[in-house]
Amino acid sequence: MSGIIGGNLGRSSGLVKSAAVSAGMTLVHSTDVSSGVANVTMDNIFTSTYKVYLIQGFDIVNAATAAGSFRVIDTAGNTDGGSNYSQVRQYADHSGGTATVDCSASASQMMMQENGAVDNLTGSFWGFFTNPLSTSHAKHFYGESCSQTGAHVHYTRFCNVWETTGTGCRGLVYQANFGISVNVDHAYLRVYGLTES
Repeated sequence: MSGIIGGNLGRSSGLVKSAAVSAGMTLVHSTDVSSGVANVTMDNIFTSTYKVYLIQGFDIVNAATAAGSFRVIDTAGNTDGGSNYSQVRQYADHSGGTATVDCSASASQMMMQENGAVDNLTGSFWGFFTNPLSTSHAKHFYGESCSQTGAHVHYTRFCNVWETTGTGCRGLVYQANFGISVNVDHAYLRVYGLTES
């Protein structure tokens, strides 16, 4: 804590140096999509080097209305499409009203965006994926996203859990939505490993 306090001495009021600034961030995977694909496979992106990863997607354009989703590739190389995911999403748009909360205890994918998101317009998300190689605990993926459908800008806060234990996660498959057939027309996907000191 002394380093955090010392780093803030003499700073202007309201400006606080984050404790996370001292941690390192290393790009471990990069994928660009420039034409329609059914999905994007990012295999062997998680290693024992990092326990926490930052995953970012931006300039995402789907061929039709869909919510961005991930499925896990386990350490044996199998993509898990079973009902082994739990998720909570809270989303709202700029037109106001009460935010919607959507929960699923037996989902087949990890969803990052509101259901009606990104119909031929751009969307983005970021999230932390924790301890993917653990065989003893469930894996968590949580963060935020922003997307646009027509005249509405959607904001989503999400928390996803891959409930499976006994095997780790070595990679991810991204798709517009695994429940429907919608191509990803454009996207930039980045994965960063975060050091703890």
